[in-house]
Amino acid sequence: MKQKRKTKTRSTLQNAEPAVREFLSSVGFSEPVSWERFLRDVESRFGKAGQDVLKAIDLRADGEYPDDDFYHLKNGSLSLSLAVTFGVKGGFYASFLSWLLRVDLPSPSRILDVGCDNGVLTCFYARQFPDAEVIGIDLHEKSIDRAKELAAKTAVPNVSFRVLDLKRADKTLLGSTFDLVTATHAIEIDLEGCRHVSSIGEVEQLEIASRDLETLAGVRRMVTPGSGLLLTANSFDDRAIGFWTRLLDHAGFAIDWARSSILDWRDGDNEKETCPVFVAENKDGGESWTVDDAAAFCASPAFIEKTEPI
Repeated sequence: MKQKRKTKTRSTLQNAEPAVREFLSSVGFSEPVSWERFLRDVESRFGKAGQDVLKAIDLRADGEYPDDDFYHLKNGSLSLSLAVTFGVKGGFYASFLSWLLRVDLPSPSRILDVGCDNGVLTCFYARQFPDAEVIGIDLHEKSIDRAKELAAKTAVPNVSFRVLDLKRADKTLLGSTFDLVTATHAIEIDLEGCRHVSSIGEVEQLEIASRDLETLAGVRRMVTPGSGLLLTANSFDDRAIGFWTRLLDHAGFAIDWARSSILDWRDGDNEKETCPVFVAENKDGGESWTVDDAAAFCASPAFIEKTEPI
């Protein structure tokens, strides 16, 4: 097994908001450990099941393991699911949820979490906004099984989960709209063109795939017109940031650059990690994206180019 995947994140609670620390700790998230310690702990706690998941992590990082198989394996039990989630994404979760509490967002009455996996983020939304109806959707049945189990464990009555493909969600939910739609590492788009440009200034030349535009147009139909917000987070470099925000604009969203941010944290090996997070409004009217806005966003001191290779 490859012993070093330092671009994969582990977490720290040191700089998290108190409500985030309390919630993550309550579901088993502790202080960060090194990547090698994480590997040993998973193997020691879960035996062959842990070994199989760790092998799948390596293979998946190299594009050699199907997502469906990985999530089925990783979500075999809630304890294994949480251990892997916090080992790989814990730092991002702590940083993202703390940002969510600090950013100026109106209190939503309906929240949709796209690609919810085992429901950690979804259950936090439900606890933080107890008067809101919160729905998590995911393609994978095992993920939804674990999410329902976590909801029962955390005693949040205002959350529900469904096995649902994002591409069918706007039709299946019968036109229901949401004040807040979140998608963290959940919306896949074609970034092949970004490999062939050398700077963010060239993304205007790239063609936008119709299937990507249709996916985001479907997401937009689920966001309440005028007041609804879409929050997205993806480990993009500057070229992908430019392309992604241009795609959001073409789909009818207005990027709120002032509230968007670049999250940063330290992993268990004390290496700095970053992830851009975007606030987008469901707008009416013409396109407003400019490459200058995207470039200025990427000029943030916190940004590290190529946080995740395209």
